Amino acid sequence: MKKFLMYCLVLVVILFLGFTTYYFVANKEKIVLAHDQTQSLKLNVGEAFAYSDLVSHTQPHKTTKIKIEVENQEILSYDKKSKEFTALSAGKTVLTITPSNARFGPFVLNVVVGNGLSTELPYFISDATELKQIGANGSIWTNNMHYELVSDIYLTEEFTPIAHNSAFTGSFNGGGHTIYDLKISETSYITTAGLFSEIAKNAVVKNLKLSGATISGQFVYAGVVAGINKGTICLTEVLNSTITNSRTGANIGAIAGSNEASATSSSVKGANIGMCGVQNVSINTTGGAYVGGIVGKNIGSVVEDSFVSLNTFTSNNSSTKFGGIAGQNLVSSGNASIGSSILRTHASVSTLNNAGLTSGVAGEVNDASTTFKNSYTRNYFNIDTNNYVANGKNFTANQIEKKDASELAIQSTYIDWDFDNVWKMNEVFAVVDFENAYSSTINQGDIDQDGDNIIDNPDDPNNEVATLTSEIFQMVSDMRANPNAGKNYVVSGTHTINMSIMPWNEVAFEPIGTADKPFTGTFIVRGSLTFTNLRITDKQYAGFFGYVGSGATISNVDFINVDISNDPTDIGSNTAYAGVVAGYVGTGAKVVGCDVSGVKISSYDNIGGIAGINYGTIHSCKVTSGSASTLKGIDASCNIGGIVGKNAGSVVASESTNATLTLNATASGYIGGVVGVNDGAVSSSTAKDCEISSESQGILRLGGVVGQNNKNISSATVESVEISASVTSKSAFAGGVCAVNGTNGKISGAVVADSVISSYCAGGIAVDNFGKAERVSVGSESLGEGKISGHFVGGLVVYNQKSAVVSDSGVYAVLEGVDDWANTNGFAYSLKEASVIEHCFGAGVITGKGGFNADTDTAYRNIWSGMWQNLPWNDKMGAIKNSIIYNVSGKYVQGFGVIIDVVENPIANKFEHVVSGEVARGSDNFKTFTKAGFTTSAWEFVSGKLPVPKN
Repeated sequence: MKKFLMYCLVLVVILFLGFTTYYFVANKEKIVLAHDQTQSLKLNVGEAFAYSDLVSHTQPHKTTKIKIEVENQEILSYDKKSKEFTALSAGKTVLTITPSNARFGPFVLNVVVGNGLSTELPYFISDATELKQIGANGSIWTNNMHYELVSDIYLTEEFTPIAHNSAFTGSFNGGGHTIYDLKISETSYITTAGLFSEIAKNAVVKNLKLSGATISGQFVYAGVVAGINKGTICLTEVLNSTITNSRTGANIGAIAGSNEASATSSSVKGANIGMCGVQNVSINTTGGAYVGGIVGKNIGSVVEDSFVSLNTFTSNNSSTKFGGIAGQNLVSSGNASIGSSILRTHASVSTLNNAGLTSGVAGEVNDASTTFKNSYTRNYFNIDTNNYVANGKNFTANQIEKKDASELAIQSTYIDWDFDNVWKMNEVFAVVDFENAYSSTINQGDIDQDGDNIIDNPDDPNNEVATLTSEIFQMVSDMRANPNAGKNYVVSGTHTINMSIMPWNEVAFEPIGTADKPFTGTFIVRGSLTFTNLRITDKQYAGFFGYVGSGATISNVDFINVDISNDPTDIGSNTAYAGVVAGYVGTGAKVVGCDVSGVKISSYDNIGGIAGINYGTIHSCKVTSGSASTLKGIDASCNIGGIVGKNAGSVVASESTNATLTLNATASGYIGGVVGVNDGAVSSSTAKDCEISSESQGILRLGGVVGQNNKNISSATVESVEISASVTSKSAFAGGVCAVNGTNGKISGAVVADSVISSYCAGGIAVDNFGKAERVSVGSESLGEGKISGHFVGGLVVYNQKSAVVSDSGVYAVLEGVDDWANTNGFAYSLKEASVIEHCFGAGVITGKGGFNADTDTAYRNIWSGMWQNLPWNDKMGAIKNSIIYNVSGKYVQGFGVIIDVVENPIANKFEHVVSGEVARGSDNFKTFTKAGFTTSAWEFVSGKLPVPKN
């Protein structure tokens, strides 16, 4: 019996194995999905496709069944009878295809159906026919919609620029795809040539490549991407293309003919071209034009993080001006306060045949004033020219620098460039890392040219849009009630909101956001929004926004007539933060383009015209001159800044004007025209027509830019600012840039013009310098525009502390002692061990009272007072190297001259080589100063004028 059962079991196993083997051998069924499951299936509303277009099912087995499920059939429907899918409405859904044969699937696809009304649900473009529909007569694909490429496109016919009779106001996402063989020739109705005729303000073109483009004719504006750009072009490449233009006065660039600010009655917004590349492009002109590797004209706008490798540039017209990046780089014609910027670019031209004027970066530039200038940061060029910009001065290494091919092939050449997120090296030079570039201020279209978030999808339920005053009231009420909901708020139109009348009636406004519930959304103004008569009383986080959390953005909100008052007895022992826009700005948050005027703040701890404390980014904000502002510290130790009280983030391109920054008689603190205490970065910012003062006998640190600087100050301007403190209190310090430059502090490229500095200790740059200061200019050649006075006075610094450095800086001012024991010195009062003053120039009048000023007669005083005082006779001292000081007062002072390698024994050096005024201003001053090691990269030499540092 057991043998029989075993026999049966073996027979069953054999039969099963045989059947299974037969099934897999005989069944050759294959089910293949024709679409990559890792990519969304993208359709337009109204499009239909068959099941067989999506799934390849060969040699189907009769037992196999297919189950099709659509998560939302209102978006995508499936007809079982016809086996067709139809996109019914815009939205997102999921399609699941499940074969019963477990060998295949299930296949799951995310489906996106677009209607062009938002960047999240755009129209999807897959071929040349669809591309030509954008803006065409009678097409529903209009110029104000949103589009995305889903495949490469090959153009075989002449192309009419998109929006050739208007402007493109939507968005265009290339999706990393390439448009090949764009061809545009001049016709009677096309004078602006490019894939887009004009890209409007707030419009975005991104993630796109164009290759093999040919543009030829007599165009006013010509560029491969756009004739005119007033919006944003980013992450875009132009390759292997040719532009030929014969029109006189044209603007021609490989990316855009013109990149220009869009001016309205209420605002001027600059365009932005960033993270773009141009390679193997020829530009030819015969009519005399402005030609740039990126743009023909850059006016009130920004070109950043981009590179150019042009094979050929040709011109036979002597009036042509060519720049490696821009043909022209100009201050905005709509608002002289808006300069153009070229930041972190490099340009190379391998073949140059130019009858005109060629420059490394810009063919023609203008600066509207000493305050509002075009800016340049870390740009490099390799072109057969020594012109940095064609009609401008040379630049310093942190602005524009010429490099050869071998230098451009080394990553270390590109100082302060972001190789973690934006750039990478190839074998020849740095290129934008298009595949991995991070979501920066211009990436992915979620940031506009002012740095504020664009709301890509206005129909998203997480967005709230206001166009009426009543709607703004409801919006602000919602923000205040739900600050941490992460919602996006947008205001359109022009509005002035008086917060003292109904429905506001804000006798004392309750700020939006607290430390427990910070504001985490976005508040963006697309037109003009001004709040007047804002009143805030006794709030720890005092501002329209009390506490702004990480990732939040506030943009283009203005305030007039603001009153904030905090009494420490009412708030308690908590640290206070007071600013008009925000009391507290958290890490990663942004405040952009906000203007305030008529501000009165009386508070303590951290006080700023825009924010009390900043850990994020404050960009393009102003305390304006429309109405004077007063920021006053009333208790204990205060940090007060025209823009920010204390900064641990970034303050960029911001300005305080016509503001009084002060302390009461019992308070002490740090006051700066821009920032009180800086633990982060302050760049391209200005204090103008301000008064920084205090009669307090407490510890005072007052500076034209920053009170105390612990990190970086770059390209700052102090103009017509009065900085004054007690001349009798030994605790009172005042400096043109800052009172104290800490051990890790660095000052680079600052101007202190037409300003008065007065304190017990007063320095043109700083009183205490523990760090580094370079290319700082104090005063002007006329000397009457600047004055530094006090008990201890240094034209550059008072105390150059151990290992501190001052280089390539100049002082042109009246230095005045205020009492009989004053110490007045052309460069510094004290040089501590291992400190250095090198390649510096001083020209001034030393006057007033004092035992050690240059007008006295004793040998001891004459030897030392011109350059420094308080020499440490029993210890090592610092050095003044290769520096020149010119005694304008007319008295011969033995200590004025060129000092080389002064280290331990200053008495042994006789200080001969006195430079007279005739030599300093004469035609051969270049020879005199270069002999002492002054370089043209750091100094500007003009015949008949005193040399000045390049800033």
